[in-house]
Amino acid sequence: MTTHDTHPARTPGRGPRDTELIVAWASLAAFAACTALAVSGLLRSILGNDGKRSVYAWFSPEPYVQLIWVPIFVLAALWLLRQSHEHRKAPKGGTLMGLTVPVLLLIAACLVGIAWQIAWQVESYPTAITLVLVEAVLVGALFFFSRRQGDGWIDWIPFSLWGAWIMVECVVDIARAATYYLSKDGPLSSTGQAVATVVVTALLLALACALRFMNHDWVYGLVTVWSVVGIAFRLMDVSKVTAVLIIILATLAMLLMYVPWSRFSPRLTDLDARAHAPADGTRTHDGPMVIESHAGDDADTDDDDQ
Repeated sequence: MTTHDTHPARTPGRGPRDTELIVAWASLAAFAACTALAVSGLLRSILGNDGKRSVYAWFSPEPYVQLIWVPIFVLAALWLLRQSHEHRKAPKGGTLMGLTVPVLLLIAACLVGIAWQIAWQVESYPTAITLVLVEAVLVGALFFFSRRQGDGWIDWIPFSLWGAWIMVECVVDIARAATYYLSKDGPLSSTGQAVATVVVTALLLALACALRFMNHDWVYGLVTVWSVVGIAFRLMDVSKVTAVLIIILATLAMLLMYVPWSRFSPRLTDLDARAHAPADGTRTHDGPMVIESHAGDDADTDDDDQ
């Protein structure tokens, strides 16, 4: 007697991929929940921190600036949703333990992010700074590998947004730790803090401008400007001069990054063109490559010769 298997055929590699996606979604959800608790102040209470090591650092934004986490997690979820769809269609191969490199990096970034939030809330400054620097490297790698994977906005905007904010968080954490340790020997000079704040702000804005023209990344600059303006508003009651200088720098950076100067400056036109057109003639995420045909011109030339 012949028996028939009524069970549907199993797709090779489906099990590992399902596990991979479950871990990725769980990691992202856990990181989002931990961040929400940290921003609201509940995580500090849960961890029993009495705030004895808290200090007032000049380079620190207003609390509302933390709302940048909302679009970061929304866009990361959209990216992971697309990855989930593509993983189910893609053949197995080119993976590490069934994990594609970008998804593996996302899981690592979320887990490191959770550890960083906890370390920061208990005011373990050396640990927190180490973890946030690792987080910055992971998100930067995410941006690189995801952008190589595709040329759509979803391939790079989530991680440009995330990376820009993590870079600001790195500086904020270092500034607060430096303030804590240096203030043990006595009050810090207001002039020194003002100068340091303005210089660091200028460096962050310069990095954003460089990425705008060299990498054609217009998202990074928006996050940087949003953050430094939040710092300026927080400093209004401490040093209006410093706050105004930061706002001026942010305004100049915005003008440089988002006003179409290429219409007035051939130098910027050439720089922007190089950012758009890779040497191998491939497409970029900004739009299709246009190839001019000279066949018609050659035909006209031949007719004229005849």
